[in-house]
Amino acid sequence: MRGIRVGSAFGIPIRLDLTFLLVLPLFAYLIGSSVAEQVDLLNTALGASFSVEELTAGSTEWLLGTVAAVGLFLGVLLHEFGHSLVAMRYGYDIESITLWLFGGVARFTEIPEDWKQELLIAVAGPAVSVVLGALSYVGFLALPDASGAAVA
Repeated sequence: MRGIRVGSAFGIPIRLDLTFLLVLPLFAYLIGSSVAEQVDLLNTALGASFSVEELTAGSTEWLLGTVAAVGLFLGVLLHEFGHSLVAMRYGYDIESITLWLFGGVARFTEIPEDWKQELLIAVAGPAVSVVLGALSYVGFLALPDASGAAVA
């Protein structure tokens, strides 16, 4: 998978596929246009009391949509780094990580032959995602609600 190289981390080139550049603004729009519904859902499901009016005033919902879309793909990138860093620990070279329409792809130069290594490499990405989800939830609980008190 080809793409535009935008940098590197841990010696791994990071690329953006053209489809990523097309879908990112779409995700930002879709998320931004549903902020009111998402706030209502959070308020109902988790007992929060966020102000729909404040979060949809002016361009706030579009800013939130953009931040959420970028955050989503940052999470995908970190997920792929989970796979890649464990693979590198076992001595495998990583050709690149590419973000595209359906998420991300870490390209290995070779496939592990040891099933235990392959299993740990495969599990590392979802493990990173679980940790990110837990940290996001803790961050959510620390947010002030409309009254200024923490959500939890």
